[in-house]
Amino acid sequence: MLLLGLRPAIAETERVKLPLPPRYGLETLALPLAVYRPPGNGPFPLILYSHGRSANREARAKVIGLAPQHADYWLNKGFAVVAPIRPGYGESAAIDPEYTETRWRLPDGCVNRPDYTTAIENAVWASRFALAWARQQPWVKPRQILLEGSSVGGVVSLALGAENPPGVAGVINFAGGMGGFPEKFPGQSCAPDVLADLYRGFGARLKRPSLWLYAANDSYWGPEIPKTWFAAFSAGGGQGWLVNTPPVPGRDGHLLMYFGGGFWTQPMEAFLAQVLR
Repeated sequence: MLLLGLRPAIAETERVKLPLPPRYGLETLALPLAVYRPPGNGPFPLILYSHGRSANREARAKVIGLAPQHADYWLNKGFAVVAPIRPGYGESAAIDPEYTETRWRLPDGCVNRPDYTTAIENAVWASRFALAWARQQPWVKPRQILLEGSSVGGVVSLALGAENPPGVAGVINFAGGMGGFPEKFPGQSCAPDVLADLYRGFGARLKRPSLWLYAANDSYWGPEIPKTWFAAFSAGGGQGWLVNTPPVPGRDGHLLMYFGGGFWTQPMEAFLAQVLR
């Protein structure tokens, strides 16, 4: 999926590589982190950012964590950002722990029931290590951590948030979803009800507020599917706000986070005022 964060244009304060336990048949496995900090010693509120996904190995290998313009947004607000590059991306793109076995066929569309659960469990497994590391840093406000993700990363952030880790104050989901194939089947998700069940479970467990942001011209999900996902989350007991923005002019709405700031800045400010007060 898009929203991978491929080309850095701002200076990273630090690049960290966390050793991970053996997994996926690999004895040596690491979790690279892209770390951005505002000037000064802090402590700062923190964004733990989860990137999106591509099924293409070459694209996954180029992932650097977070695109620069969005890092700038948070730095300018006085936040630090930690963006882990999960197994299956960057230098570990030879493996693909987040593969869902999604299958599409012309003209029928989606023809199977993808395994979204295992993919998300693998993503959350790695993300826990990044969160634990960030919480230990002296420049982080340990009770002002927000989980943010885009596309598949939005689902990852909600899943991690549903574990209610200490210090996490809220979750921000930009264009979150799984199972899209916009080149052939725009505005669809493969078996969206499977993902709705996951969202319902997140809603039952997540104790912190969440903000969901989707554009009407999202090429992956279209305008209606995200509403059903949010309804499932709410039915599970989740507390959140769904913001359906107008189409992002001249851009794929799946890139709302990057090119639709005029639509989401105000709801974001209101959300931050509530969760960080």
